[in-house]
Amino acid sequence: MKRKKQKCKCNFWRWLILTIARIKRLYFLVWGIVILLITACLKTDIVSVLGKIWP
Repeated sequence: MKRKKQKCKCNFWRWLILTIARIKRLYFLVWGIVILLITACLKTDIVSVLGKIWP
């Protein structure tokens, strides 16, 4: 018996990563977004933000 369901999940992520790595503009865009998220998290107090979301 072949496990096709598990293979499909891996294929999507593999396709996504290879597409980002293949196209240089997407690669730099993704890293730019990651860096912006990290700097935004470092500048804001995460505990106070989570306290406002979950009372």
